Amino acid sequence: MDSPVLELKNISKRLKGKDILKNVNLSVSPSEIFGFLGPNGAGKTTTIRIIAGLIKPTTGSVTICGHSLEREFSNALSKVGCIIEGPDLYKYFTGMENLEQFAAMKNVDKKRIYEVLEMVGLQHRANDKVGTYSLGMRQRMGIAQALLSKPKLLILDEPTNGLDPAGIADFRQLVRKLAYEEGMSVFVSSHILAEIQMMCDTVSIVKQGEVIRTVKVEEILSDNVIEWQFADVGKATELLKSKWGFQVNQTKKNTIRASIGKITIEEINHMFMNEGLIISYCTAIGSSLEDLFLDLTEGDKIV
Repeated sequence: MDSPVLELKNISKRLKGKDILKNVNLSVSPSEIFGFLGPNGAGKTTTIRIIAGLIKPTTGSVTICGHSLEREFSNALSKVGCIIEGPDLYKYFTGMENLEQFAAMKNVDKKRIYEVLEMVGLQHRANDKVGTYSLGMRQRMGIAQALLSKPKLLILDEPTNGLDPAGIADFRQLVRKLAYEEGMSVFVSSHILAEIQMMCDTVSIVKQGEVIRTVKVEEILSDNVIEWQFADVGKATELLKSKWGFQVNQTKKNTIRASIGKITIEEINHMFMNEGLIISYCTAIGSSLEDLFLDLTEGDKIV
């Protein structure tokens, strides 16, 4: 098995007497798209800033491509490209001029500039001023900038903020191309759950500074999720929780949804009938990342 491109071991961060992160453990494999989700204040941004070397953890270690971030800072970060809080571009420069500025800082030749422009699909707009670019194009140019030094790990913090559906779809295709064709690992934080589900291979959910679940997206989609409609959803919810310990989400006024694992729907519906509950509607549906997120975070908002 290939060594992880990124590994966090027992990362904690304490600020002003408050635990922001508590023993966070993560591992990102080569060519993997890794999603990082959590409610507001869960510790996502703090984790990303630690990985990017912007702040130090209180305890724990970060390893990037086998290099300790603490002991081999420059070597570790030489493997990383990142966009945090939007791309940092000069809007009165052309795309090419922006990349030339950053290439000079990193001692990168012009051939690499043309390569990254082609990767992100901006080769035909390279000589236009960045101020004329759409938001999606600016995001792509930011990624081109991050790719100049041929990173093994690309970190993207809320990369689809403000993009329209077409822009999000284009961005998703670009990330997949970088991971699956260029062999790059991508660590992405986003508040768009459905987009993370479509984009990522693995997802970690963090709550109150702790990673509470890391799961393959394909495992989420294979869950056996059932939706019911009752006049008395309160009683049905309590029965599902007390008898089987299911996490139950109320999706509409009289509708609930639960992942039932290996328990058969016939057994559950038989219980409902024995308890005098009338089922108005029942169907099997595909599970989603949103279902899992709401189950684990108990409905906390994600931003």
